[in-house]
Amino acid sequence: MLTQFVQFAVARFREFVPFTIAGLIATGVNYGTLYLFLGVIGVATIVAVSAAFALSSGTNFFLQKFWAFGENSLHRVPKQLLLFAAASLLGLAVNDSVFWLFHDVTRVGSVLAEIPTTAAVSAVGFFASKFIFRVATARCAVGVARR
Repeated sequence: MLTQFVQFAVARFREFVPFTIAGLIATGVNYGTLYLFLGVIGVATIVAVSAAFALSSGTNFFLQKFWAFGENSLHRVPKQLLLFAAASLLGLAVNDSVFWLFHDVTRVGSVLAEIPTTAAVSAVGFFASKFIFRVATARCAVGVARR
């Protein structure tokens, strides 16, 4: 029983580490873009936040698909990209809502508002990515095998 638990824990850890590293890289893209757009270029806050989110989402898709979840098929990219885009739109709604709550309602600075925003979007992203790159892919593979 303990051996099974340890094997389960190790398997989840091996899945979690690359997901987290990919997420940290995407977060770096998010923060870097946010800084560039707000601090250097000076665009409107919501435009900067949305652009940063879009760039980090693209980075995240490729890192999650090909590295973190090791799903290397190219023929599934269109379906997965569509699902990922839908999940990203949900993430964008969470992103902008949480950022607005912390930045505009509670009046914390932009960088501090990104901390709870990142946490909320990360939770949504993890479950969405697991579905897209594991569950939906498995269903797709079963559908192909039946033909």
